[in-house]
Amino acid sequence: MTEALIGVAEGDYTFDFPALVDDVRAHWPEARWFPAESFMPPTHFGTIQIPRSDGHVAVDVGLQSAGKGIGLDGYHEDVAEFVAWLTQRPGFPGDGSVVIINWAADLLALEPGTTTDSLLAAAE
Repeated sequence: MTEALIGVAEGDYTFDFPALVDDVRAHWPEARWFPAESFMPPTHFGTIQIPRSDGHVAVDVGLQSAGKGIGLDGYHEDVAEFVAWLTQRPGFPGDGSVVIINWAADLLALEPGTTTDSLLAAAE
């Protein structure tokens, strides 16, 4: 299992989480959305669970309420697939301001169109 964090390291970019949740559900219809409850920390917007075909959770996607961070917990290849998908969404910044932490030896800047293969290679 892999735990990683995607964050906006600098700049004004924020993830549009309501649109992201809708897009995830369109791409992975079996995904489940759990909005933050009142007892959860105010920094938590909600969690998306993307299951594998065997029913196990492939990726747990935790959304930070400020739109600046996404926590990932899941199978390594599935996390890479999600991150690659995320970078292909319209409006993903190409200035290196969005990074993934705990993926490679150093933090890794994400660019539009980052591929699953390039993410897996960077993690070796």
